[in-house]
Amino acid sequence: PKMREVVEGKHTGDQGIDLIGFGEDGKVYLVEVKGGPGTGAELGETNFGGVQMSKKWCRENIDRALGNKAIRTQLKQITGLRKMEDLANYLKGGERVLVVPDWKKVSRIKGLREAGLSAENVYKVP
Repeated sequence: PKMREVVEGKHTGDQGIDLIGFGEDGKVYLVEVKGGPGTGAELGETNFGGVQMSKKWCRENIDRALGNKAIRTQLKQITGLRKMEDLANYLKGGERVLVVPDWKKVSRIKGLREAGLSAENVYKVP
């Protein structure tokens, strides 16, 4: 989906939601980008929150991202929401999507079903 604004959602180093996007369609998107070599991609089991990009994992990582002042400030500016609870609930209602290179085979994405996602949640980009 086309985005009007995007915020990096990684709260610590390389941990967290890759991107939190605000689509031109008015929706919030929680975006994981998988672009590595090989034909597949993997949504792995994590130390907290279960499988990467599952609802539980996303909720946990939104809470952690909102603990980061820089991320929180950007998200408040974009959404106009000031109360943490309102902001967290708004983001947690976002659509979970996976972005992969167009040559990746969706059938080879490990953990997609375990994360509660399907091919409809996968966007391919050139």
